[in-house]
Amino acid sequence: MTFKTLALAGALSLFTFESSAALSLDEYIERATSYEERYQCWEARYMRPRKIEEIRLRNEFARDQGLITEQSSQWGIRNGFYPIVDFFSRDRIHLICFISHSKPI
Repeated sequence: MTFKTLALAGALSLFTFESSAALSLDEYIERATSYEERYQCWEARYMRPRKIEEIRLRNEFARDQGLITEQSSQWGIRNGFYPIVDFFSRDRIHLICFISHSKPI
């Protein structure tokens, strides 16, 4: 019985933990300015919003889903950043992207 309990505990520890808390402003800015995320955003440029209104909608959607805070949403809207939310589960932000069309250096 002890072996089964330890095996179960070990198996459960292999799963990664994903926080369900909303991204704070600092976390949002950190991800928005990350080189890796900027490059991935450039790679996914076909999904880029074409208008500032789309940026506002994407930030507000993520806020309404509880994925980012109100401050993060407002900062993203003011500065041209937007979250890319998982389309199917809608419980995870894949990237924080910038509206720029240039490739990161």
